[in-house]
Parts: sequence; C-alpha cells; structure tokens
Amino acid sequence: MGSPEFSWKLADHPRLPKGKTVAVVVLDGWGEANPHQYNCTRVADTPTVDSLKKGAPERWRLPRAHGTAVGLPTDDDTGNSEVGHNALGAGRIYAQGNFNHSSSSMTSFLQLLLEGASEHGAKRIHVHILTDGRDVLDRSSVRFVEIPENELSKLREKGIDAQIASGGGWMYVTMDRYENDWGVVKRGWDAQVLGEAPYKFQSALEAIKKLREDPKANDQYLPPFVIVDESGKAVGPIVDGDAVVTFNFRADQMFMIAKALEYENFDKVDRVRFPKIRYAGMLQYDGELKLPSHYLVSPPEIEKASGEYLVHNGIKTFACRFVL
Repeated sequence: MGSPEFSWKLADHPRLPKGKTVAVVVLDGWGEANPHQYNCTRVADTPTVDSLKKGAPERWRLPRAHGTAVGLPTDDDTGNSEVGHNALGAGRIYAQGNFNHSSSSMTSFLQLLLEGASEHGAKRIHVHILTDGRDVLDRSSVRFVEIPENELSKLREKGIDAQIASGGGWMYVTMDRYENDWGVVKRGWDAQVLGEAPYKFQSALEAIKKLREDPKANDQYLPPFVIVDESGKAVGPIVDGDAVVTFNFRADQMFMIAKALEYENFDKVDRVRFPKIRYAGMLQYDGELKLPSHYLVSPPEIEKASGEYLVHNGIKTFACRFVL
C-alpha cells in the first residue's frame, strides 16, 4: 500500500480551547537534574518558577534535551543549544548526528583531525585553543589542555612540528555572537593570525597555570596568549598557504570569526593582513550566507517545521527571544 497523502492539517488539542491566545515560554538552558552543589537551578532560590510548576502543573513540561529525544545517536550524548533549537523548531525528532555531542567542541574531534592530518602528510600542525569554564567546570582547563598536548607530543616523535600555538578564554577571545563585540574577534585574530598577544609563554600548560594564579581568573575569560620559542618568536601564526579548520560547531558564536577568515572584503576589525588560506568549518555556520563555503559535516536538512504548520493552519504567531 502507498503512503498516506501528506496534510498540513493539525488535529485539535485535547485540552486547549481553539481561538484563544496561547503563550509558549521556553526556558532555554534551564536544566533540572539530581541536586548537587554545581546544579544552579537546584541550589538557587527560584520562587517564580516554583510557583508556575506548582500552580499549573498540567501546563509545565520538562522535555528531555539530550540523547535520542533530540535526535542524537545515544542517550549518553549531551545536548546543546543548536540541537535543542533544531528539535523545538522542527516539532519532531530529526537525526542530528554525533558531531553535536557536546555544547561546543570535543577533544576527540581534535584527536581525529590531528591523526588525519598526520596520515595525509602534514608536517606542520598548530592548534589554537580556547578554554571553556562554562559547560565544564571552571579550572578544568589544565586537564583539558593536557589531552591535546599528549597527542601533539606523539606527532613530534614522528618529526612533525606539532604544538599549541595560542589560546585564551572563549568568552573573551575569538568567539562572539550576533556581531555584539568585534573586539573579541580582534583579540583572537591578533593571537592566532598575527602571533601577537599581551602574554607570551613557551607552553600552553605554563600559560594557563600562570594566568590562573590570578585569584579572579576564570577559564571563560582568560586573556589571549601566544606560545613563543626561545627567541621570543610566535611558533604558529596562520600564514599564506595554511589549511585552517575551526572545529568548534557552536554556529552562533563562530560565524563572526568565519567572516574574518573567509571574506577578503571585510572591515569589521583591522586584520593587518589577510592570509591566503584554505579554510573549512566543522559545519556551515550560517546557511543563508553559505558561511563558510567549505565545511566538514553537513547540517541536518529540516523541512515542514512546526512554524510552517501554524502558517498553513492560519494561526497568527509572534516569536521573540532574549539572548544573554
């Protein structure tokens, strides 16, 4: 038998009356889990949310935001903003691939990129790191830097010039969104492309340990630093002829640096120089701008999204969002 004919018609809701105004409020990032000292929604005083949950429990839902519920391969896979927004907007489960396994990027992806570059004959591999401190515990940066350092040391044993070249906190260096603060991108560009930063060290571990001596230091906001050799020269600025991969898949916070890396005509920051590189992103960060033009993983192709159903049923909608 053939498949049933497609229809945009929506069935009547079993409880909500037709013709009435409905407000759907999504607390994006509100995570409820077992109480512990790092779960802010359990530790904090939340009278408004508590009253909403208790006053109208039939209108309060806790959708799962990870694993198979949002189209990830297994229930061990962590969700993120991109995955959650896709699932909510689609109105159903779409396979979203394990490249979305964590909120921004994964050290395992870097390991695979390093191995692939080595196997394909790369003789010079430089990694520009950004420390997290939000989706992982603050002060865990040393542990996370040790992982690529160990991988890079194995490549050096093969005669490859492989080392971390620069770094900084992701909220202060390179990554910004909605064109809010191009100064963040400028700091990243100076360190990663020009090899210039206010702090210089001979290893990334030394850099992070030293910068963390400041009692107010936070992994998210570590200042930019570059790694230099014995003569004080930056070991790995991006130069003409380089192949560059931004393996972070946080689209909203990568398209600004992607513009700087890809667009020859660009005036948001003074780049000083624009190296002729071959550039690819982990995925295409902006579908409308087709940016970047080269990417490693295709994004999920979502059609017949929930908003389209509302339009086809003559339902007027107003959507707004608040961004931190």
